[in-house]
Amino acid sequence: MSDFKYLFQDKYQNQFGGITFTAFTDLLKTLNEKYYVSSIQIIESASFSLAMVIRSHLGLSAEGGKIGIIAKDNFAGSLALAAARRLYNAGTNSTIIIPQKELGTLSKDFQLQAEAVSALGLELLVIDPKENEDSLNELFQSSDNVLMGTFDNNAYKDDNLNFLADMLNELSTPIHSIICPHGICQDTGKKLSTPIYSSSTLSLGIPLSGLNEANDFLGRHYICEISVPKEEAKLLANIPETLFAEQPVCQIFKKKD
Repeated sequence: MSDFKYLFQDKYQNQFGGITFTAFTDLLKTLNEKYYVSSIQIIESASFSLAMVIRSHLGLSAEGGKIGIIAKDNFAGSLALAAARRLYNAGTNSTIIIPQKELGTLSKDFQLQAEAVSALGLELLVIDPKENEDSLNELFQSSDNVLMGTFDNNAYKDDNLNFLADMLNELSTPIHSIICPHGICQDTGKKLSTPIYSSSTLSLGIPLSGLNEANDFLGRHYICEISVPKEEAKLLANIPETLFAEQPVCQIFKKKD
């Protein structure tokens, strides 16, 4: 069994560890190459769970909800767009912000998800945050929730995202982070730039190890099932086989000392 520290626990006090972001990206590759689970399949299953989390924060019903979504062209952004599609079909209206001046060439997964939400008539705005501060502030203030699908290894260096993080932290609108809150080192939990104070954070399959030390920025910490074989999950972080026995998404907690 791999070496790991016990960092988290479920509601039954079963304790388990986390993995680095490098190990997480390796895991996604392993799922694809060894277990034939593609990134699109992972995005679809995780978006189902993310939509459940947002429903919970909307008072258990998505009907009439207004969601602001910030999406970067990466895995988290693709997941955010897929969740927007699911939430639209459940009764919400989403405005999707891509925080950059020009769209440029998109990755295959992100383009697929963007085309799917565009086909539903959802607004997808490519916009420079600093040049549109007032309108973005108004959008986020009027939203019931903001979904931030921006995290990757370099997101903390993005001036546009740091600008938005400062803006969002001044508002009372709940912010929901995918994989890791913006501005936090996923491996150590230390601040790298402006950190987002999230209302919730969704981990995928196995949580990132740095989220233990970044607990104050997570809000409610959820984890969802993404078809990681239980043998792999046990080996990497001692994830209990029963973690997803009741639901495909559940709340987890920082390990008690």
